[in-house]
This record gives sequence, C-alpha cells and structure tokens, in this order.
Amino acid sequence: MDSRLKKNYVYNLLSQLLTIIIPVITTPYVSRVLGAQAIGDFGYTTGIVSYFCMVAMLGTANYAQREIARRHKSKNEVSCIFFEILSIRIVMILIVFVFYLVFINLPSWKHYRILFSMQVISFVAWGFDISWLFQGLEQFKVTALRNSIVKIISTVLILTLVKKESDLVLYTIIYCLSDLIGNITMWPSLKGKINRVRFSQLNLFRHSKGVWELFIPNIALQLYTVFDKTMLGSLVDTLQVGYYSQAEKIIKIILVAISSLFTVLLPRFSYLSDQHGDTEANSYFVSAIKYTYFMAVPLTIGCICVSDYFVPVFFGPGYDEVSPLMKILAILFIVMSIEKLLGTVLIAYSKQNIYTTSVVIASIVNVTLNLIFILVFQLDAIGVAIASVIAEFVAMLVQLFNLPTCFHKSNVLVQLKKYAIAGTGMAFALMIIKIVPMGLVGHLTISVLLGATVYFGLLIITKDDMVSNVMECITTKLRR
Repeated sequence: MDSRLKKNYVYNLLSQLLTIIIPVITTPYVSRVLGAQAIGDFGYTTGIVSYFCMVAMLGTANYAQREIARRHKSKNEVSCIFFEILSIRIVMILIVFVFYLVFINLPSWKHYRILFSMQVISFVAWGFDISWLFQGLEQFKVTALRNSIVKIISTVLILTLVKKESDLVLYTIIYCLSDLIGNITMWPSLKGKINRVRFSQLNLFRHSKGVWELFIPNIALQLYTVFDKTMLGSLVDTLQVGYYSQAEKIIKIILVAISSLFTVLLPRFSYLSDQHGDTEANSYFVSAIKYTYFMAVPLTIGCICVSDYFVPVFFGPGYDEVSPLMKILAILFIVMSIEKLLGTVLIAYSKQNIYTTSVVIASIVNVTLNLIFILVFQLDAIGVAIASVIAEFVAMLVQLFNLPTCFHKSNVLVQLKKYAIAGTGMAFALMIIKIVPMGLVGHLTISVLLGATVYFGLLIITKDDMVSNVMECITTKLRR
C-alpha cells in the first residue's frame, strides 16, 4: 500500500472511528432518555426519508467518484464532471422535494408529521454534499477533518439538550443539522480544485447511462437495508423497529471501521482499471481481504459471545430483545465486509450490471423472507434479522462468482483459514469464562480483554502478516 493510500485510509479511518465512538457515547444516553418507542419512531421515519434521498441522489455518488478518479489528471474534465453531477443532484432534489411535501401531508402520516417536517433539513443537506469530489480526487483529509468537528459538536448538543422523551423532535433536528453543517464546511476547500465552466460546456445527459446503472442497485439496496424497518413498523409495530434499530446500529457503526478501507480503494481501483494495472489491483485486493478477516472474525465471535452482557450494560433496562438480534446480525461483519469489497471492485471496473443483479436478487430474497418470517412464522424482528443475513450472503455469492478475471476468487476462501482458527480459539476461551460467576460489567470487561488476547496471541504465534505489520509500525514509532 503506497503512502498516499495509507494517508487517505488513516484520515478516513479516523473520521469513521468517530462514527463509532460517538454512538458509543450517545446511544446509551439516548436509549435511556428517549426510550425504545421514540427510537422506533425515529428509525421508522428516517428510513422512509431515506427512500426520497435514494431517488434524489440517483447513483451519482459512486458514479462521480469513479469518473473523477479516472480523469483526476485533467482539471478541466474534473470541473465539467463536478458541475454536471451537481446540477443533476440539485434538479432531482427539487423534484423529489415536491413529492415529499405531498407525501407528509397525507392523512395516514398525521402521527409522524412533525418528525417528517423536521427532516426537510435533510433535503438541503443533500444539495450541499460534495464529498464525492474529494473522494474521487483521493483527498480524504478534507471530508474527514471537517465532518469530525461537526460530529463532536452534534454530540455535545445531544448530551446537553436532549433530556426527555418529548425531546425526540429536538434530537431529530440536531441529527439533520449535523449533516447539513458538515456538508457546507466542505465548500471552502473547493478553491483550487476546479475551474469555472461555462454552462454551454456542460452536458448532463452524457452521465445518464452510468448514473442510471448505479441507481437501480441503490433501489434494491434500500429494499433490504431500510425497508426492513418499514415492514416491521407497518406489519408489527414501531417498538419492534426500536429493538431492531438498536441492534442494527451497533453492527453498522462497527462495520464502518472495516469498510473505511473500501471507500479509499474505490478511486484507486477505478484508476488502475483505466490504466490496466491488473497485477497491482489484485495485490490490493488480497491485502483488503486479509484486513477484512483480521477485523471481522473477532468482531463476529465477540458479538455473539458477549451480547448478553453488552446489551443491558450499554442500552439499560427494557432492551433484552436486542441481544438475540445482535447475535444473528453479527454474521454481517464478515458477509457484508466481503460484499462491500467485491462491490467496490465491480463498480470500479464498470461491472455495474453484475453489481445491480446481485442486489436486486438479494432484495427479492429479503422482502420475500421478511413477509414469510413476519406474517407466517410471526418472528417479528428476529425474522427480519435472519432475512437480512441470508440476503447479504446471496448478494456476496453473486458478486464473488462474477468478479473480473484478473482477481483471484479463491483468495476469499483461502485467506479465511488462519483467522478462522484464531477465532475458534477465541470463542472457546469466551465460552469457558462464562462459567465464572461475575457481574455483567465484570463479564463484559474480562470477555473483551480475554478474547482480544487469545485472538491476537494466536495470530502472533502463526506469524500473521497483518499482526506483523502492526507490530512493526508500533516498534518503529517507539524507536523514534
């Protein structure tokens, strides 16, 4: 991994770590102050708003990032792409906003109208989002540092202003405003990155095919990442949405740490695909797989083994149903991480049709299983969790079997062996420690420390590349 890629990864990782740390601080507080019902209402409404976001954004983010990465050596071309994509996004936001105003004023949404009204702020935030430009230019420092500051400020506001269940509206406003302010703060960094372009030079329609090809998978992704909560709220109740949202939140925020590398790799893979750098691309691919298993395997096993202690300590009373959900969704640490890596490769190599096929098939599987598990077996949130895991696994398999030929598919399975052995040792140690009588906090603390020690200890014994690299970096820093 070259120095520029390492720097981008570090900047992106630091930003994503805040995405993990902040919920660790706010979630226990908010879950106790607002309660499961209010959190369910918030998750239900934000899920619906995300559908409008999906339509407004089309497939512009990944598409623009890829195209800018391929043309980053030409400032004029980058400038044209920037203004063209920005124009497409603004036009779509205005159109979608009109439909949104009609939607929230329908009688059936009267109970949630205030929350929906507050989330109008999100439409403005989407218009100011230009993170895709800096990511395409492989300048992750801009988005990382500015968004980190905004996240810290929003955390302080939540902890100081949100005091009771009726503050759900205030919590929603802070949540939406943080996105808006974060996006606005990126605009001053545009100076020097793009040139002025005459309107006559712009051709919005040349992007229609590429944007549309990435829009279709976005629709499918929404069906099995957000539609879960919508179906739960509509077919069961928003209390079940509250339980599911909390379990999913823990999984998703930790997944961010793993997938932060893939965000950095998309522009690099895009550039290499254009330059026919297949050997270098495959090298990055293998390193990314090792990194994924190195992180995802212990997280999966740890989550399954300690969720019974973690949930009551972290969320407080009234969230017992979150624990079994976390155990099921923990499998996504491995499945979704590999899937995101494969999806990054497919998008970078203009294999959108394969990517689209995978998520469409997965969405059909997900919705079908949701209906069966909820209506027939009445499993509620448990059924939705199982359906999500199966759907993601299906998407992963479709993507794996259709990778570009320059990537060695066998690495996905071969590289797992060493980490699976270390993970098995970790699981055995955690099962033994359960026998020892201790309080919840004691069990949680000892389990985390013991699990990490056993896992990394076994990797050190087997001389794993990832651990060796980490140890080398630490040793180098200490010598300095």
